[in-house]
Amino acid sequence: MGTHYFSGTTHHLDVSKKMKSAVFKDVFKHLKIYDVIALSLPVVVFILFKFIKQQSSFSILLAIMIFPLIVRTNPKQKSLRFGIAALISGLMLLRFHSATLYYFLTVFVLMAYSELRWGKLNSLIIILIFLVSPALSNIVYIWSFPLRMEMGRWAGLILNGIHFPASISGNLITRNGETFSIDPACMGLHLIITAQVLLLAIIQHHQKKWNAQLNALSIFILMVVTIFLSFISNLIRILTLVVFRIEEGTALHDVTGILILILYVLLPVYFLSALVIKKAGRKETESLQRSSIPFNPAVALVIAGFALMIINGFSFLDPNPNDLHKRKITWVNTDEIYELIHYKNADVSGIHSIKNNQNNSTNNHRSFEFRILKEDIIQLKNRETLIYIKPPADFYQGSHDPRYCWQGSGYEFVEMKPEIFSGIHVFTARLVKDSSNLFTAWWYQDNNKTTQHEWDWRWDAFLNRAKYKLINVTCENREKLIQTIQEIQPNDYLNTKDLTAVRSED
Repeated sequence: MGTHYFSGTTHHLDVSKKMKSAVFKDVFKHLKIYDVIALSLPVVVFILFKFIKQQSSFSILLAIMIFPLIVRTNPKQKSLRFGIAALISGLMLLRFHSATLYYFLTVFVLMAYSELRWGKLNSLIIILIFLVSPALSNIVYIWSFPLRMEMGRWAGLILNGIHFPASISGNLITRNGETFSIDPACMGLHLIITAQVLLLAIIQHHQKKWNAQLNALSIFILMVVTIFLSFISNLIRILTLVVFRIEEGTALHDVTGILILILYVLLPVYFLSALVIKKAGRKETESLQRSSIPFNPAVALVIAGFALMIINGFSFLDPNPNDLHKRKITWVNTDEIYELIHYKNADVSGIHSIKNNQNNSTNNHRSFEFRILKEDIIQLKNRETLIYIKPPADFYQGSHDPRYCWQGSGYEFVEMKPEIFSGIHVFTARLVKDSSNLFTAWWYQDNNKTTQHEWDWRWDAFLNRAKYKLINVTCENREKLIQTIQEIQPNDYLNTKDLTAVRSED
């Protein structure tokens, strides 16, 4: 009890075999064919239901790479905790459609089997599960933009202060005609989560070296320090790239980022974590006492969790495109939306208001083709403009952010910044794919309330059950984009009534 201090030779102390936890190579050595099958099935189901998204694939790959370095099991102890967590997650999925819950269900099934087979897993594995979860990936990716803008502002102040004149626009820094972007891969998901995951590997390295364990508070403090160092290192990286005019996409650009990550994050964290473990580390003693669990309930929980994966997985499959025109959506006002636009050659049977207002002119810029896409997304399209109206999400769900959707189509976001057009606060960006350039804008709207910020609409949805829809407008030039946004004034055209999905003729 209490804190134990260790000298430089502590890690050479003899520890009885029964006090040691099994390492990954020991688990792998005793892996049976039925273990491979049992662990592969949840992964196969996970992939078959097309769950892996672009924004989370990097994190999941990183977790797979780092897992063997940090996993430890205690064969003397067994636990039902992950089996119970899998059952709860699966039952919640029957009520709440959530990609994050499906991720946790899959991981909990894998962890439940692992603990049943090889013993209780160490706490670093639990932290890793949450670090690479889609929820955290979404938060870091989407909500890092205000931080990137603030980081750009700080970099601009420093550059101008040291007589390197630079102008700032959103996440862009311009100096002597050259533009540098503070992109999410640098400031967002990749940097922050990579640093945190590598911290876990460093902690495990020192814990093994000093035969000691850190408590949750010490690990949390080290994680907070790592985040702070990540911000500092990124600011240094931005200044380095601008001052030395290092272009994006070059080998020097990547090497600069890696070296700064090592020098200003990993090395300080390495020595700091060693110091913390030596000062506050605790030897494993009573925590390794033998405990057991009933075998049959443990197996039942694993099987129930896997069954719930299959049952809930079907809700993540893409619908049959031929059935989309038969569907009915209930979140759009039939009358007002057709006062805004007209649909070309649409099958409008059964919708009286459309028949009265329809204009079949193919040259009118306000004439749109209408489609219902998967997940009840409305697509409005003509020769000049593409509009997506995406259904409202609960405050805990993803919102089909355009930064994900367009990147999934191969486009890169550049020149992203907040702007105001006719009182509508929007985010705008230029989309680049090979030689193609598009201009896009998006915002969230609930009746006459609009916002471009994730926090605003989620907070309002939580407090007032507001139903914000995401509006995404894309054009081939910026002038047309501004004109279209100005024509779409906040109004009541997105109230709730039934609208039968109709399909345009190609």
